[in-house]
Amino acid sequence: MEHYENQSSSNLDLAQFDDAFETAEVEEREFEAVPDGKYQVNVDRVELTRAQTSGNPMLKWTLRILAPTHKGRLLWRNNVMASNENIKWLKQDLYTCGLQLPEALRPAGPPRAASQHQAGGDQAHSR
Repeated sequence: MEHYENQSSSNLDLAQFDDAFETAEVEEREFEAVPDGKYQVNVDRVELTRAQTSGNPMLKWTLRILAPTHKGRLLWRNNVMASNENIKWLKQDLYTCGLQLPEALRPAGPPRAASQHQAGGDQAHSR
């Protein structure tokens, strides 16, 4: 997926799309929540950013379910790095993905593609 974050959107005129937007039909979609459980997932994306409210460093995960059920559904997970407990959860998530870091966190490549992820609780969000 390409990113255009560095390009300014202030000089874009979207008025040319007004008519098409007005007449475009919207398809109603409802997604049932992914139930709590263990799923085999693919790590689609991991982004190092800052939490909006606290400014603390944070990893934002996008996970795609491979099996056993809900194939193709997305889960999102955030690891905010603000406390020793947060670092413990982060280390567990990295370990679950097969990535073992030394005691001091260092930059590394992305976690391996497929892993098991526990959905549910306030740590994961689904679509």
